[in-house]
Amino acid sequence: MAAARAKAANIGSAQWVQKEREQGGEFVEQELEEFGYSVRNEMEWLNEHMAEIFSTNPMCVVMPERPARVFANTLQKFRRRVQNTW
Repeated sequence: MAAARAKAANIGSAQWVQKEREQGGEFVEQELEEFGYSVRNEMEWLNEHMAEIFSTNPMCVVMPERPARVFANTLQKFRRRVQNTW
């Protein structure tokens, strides 16, 4: 144990900084790999369940108009109803 301490670079030296940077890079790579693995699992799960939903209950999926346009149309209809009641 004492030999390991003797070989360790002094804190703040160029060697120490280089080792810290390398170790930090390794930690980042490990975290990215784990995150990518979990994302792949979630996407596979989602794809399986969406495929199951669409295969058991085929339906026509219609995308509505842009939300702002839908809201504007609804607001105009509401205003017309209010004006007609006066």
